[in-house]
Amino acid sequence: MPEQPLNFTQLVNLASPKLGASVVSASDEFFSEKEAVLDPCEPKLDITRFTDRGRWVDGWLTRRRREPGFEWLTLALGQAGIVEGIELDFRHLSGNHPESISVDACMLPVLAPVNRFTVDRFLWTQIVPPTTVEPGAVNRFAINSLFRYTHLRFNLHPDGGLARLRVWGVAVRERLDGELDLAAIDNGAFVDRVSDQTFGAANNMLMPGHPASAADGWQTRRLRGEPGYEWAEIDLPGEALIRRIEVDTGFYKGDFPELGQIDDCASGDMILEPTTLRGDTLHRLQPAATNRPAERVRFRIYPDGGIGRLRLFGSLTERGRQMHRLMLRNTLPPPDAVAWFQQCIRSEEWARQMTSARPFTSIDQMTDTADRIAHSLGLTVESEALRAKLQL
Repeated sequence: MPEQPLNFTQLVNLASPKLGASVVSASDEFFSEKEAVLDPCEPKLDITRFTDRGRWVDGWLTRRRREPGFEWLTLALGQAGIVEGIELDFRHLSGNHPESISVDACMLPVLAPVNRFTVDRFLWTQIVPPTTVEPGAVNRFAINSLFRYTHLRFNLHPDGGLARLRVWGVAVRERLDGELDLAAIDNGAFVDRVSDQTFGAANNMLMPGHPASAADGWQTRRLRGEPGYEWAEIDLPGEALIRRIEVDTGFYKGDFPELGQIDDCASGDMILEPTTLRGDTLHRLQPAATNRPAERVRFRIYPDGGIGRLRLFGSLTERGRQMHRLMLRNTLPPPDAVAWFQQCIRSEEWARQMTSARPFTSIDQMTDTADRIAHSLGLTVESEALRAKLQL
């Protein structure tokens, strides 16, 4: 069965309030409030509605700027993540759209005080250069970055409005200790390939909380004359052993699948044997006796239908934990990486060269590179102690 192609708008919306994203500050919100840009609904147009400040706008709209500079809005992502695409919606704002936009990003502590008085104190990296916008339309920008960020700043040059924004990417959690939901989007899981998602995105079933309605899950078309099943392949946050499974068909009362099955994509081994599913039910299931560690799984539903939520509870293996730590090092923005490496060896030049040598493909490669750079700089280090620091 052919898969449905994925583009960055079918990744995880890291700006979703469901993940905890919030607009933390804005330079101006005279005509309408900044929080509207995160509304999951399409922007509306109502030419008959006015407020005491002017025409009502479904989005964020600043006053007309009369001095040099630009207006900006800062967003705290719901989860630190690697940004692969940004979507800015200027529908119904023709005449109030900015001339151009730019986007900056940075990595900040969770409780960093980002506001109009402190915003310029942080080290921002430009991920979208000043770009002329297409008014009255959704503007999409692919981001070529391997680094993770916690905050984005959206700049309107010189002023104007923005109806909606979406930030597409993959979540990266700092700690993945003990038992956790290996299929949770906020733990770094995501749907990488899917056969069909006509009525509901496959990533919906990995979102936090219970489904709010039948629109809040993964729902496929009806198979007509096509043998087989629908499927979604899920990248887990690392190699892990699944110990408990939950399949929730909440709100799917007449269009739930007949059976569900989970396989390891690499080996083909069955993690969940074909299991009968019921409508509008939370199924608590046990994996097959032959269950082995997996990094990527295929969830099959026979023959089609809807799934509200999928939970795969378990823990990372030692290899999974090592690769996760390595990924954390590889995805640190350069200024943060230099600061982190300096905690291992107090040499700024060594830390800069280590930062430039990324990405590392293994802990051994990172350790060997650390030794080689240290010796080239005439630094005396103890290899085992350095290896231990690099894995913290």
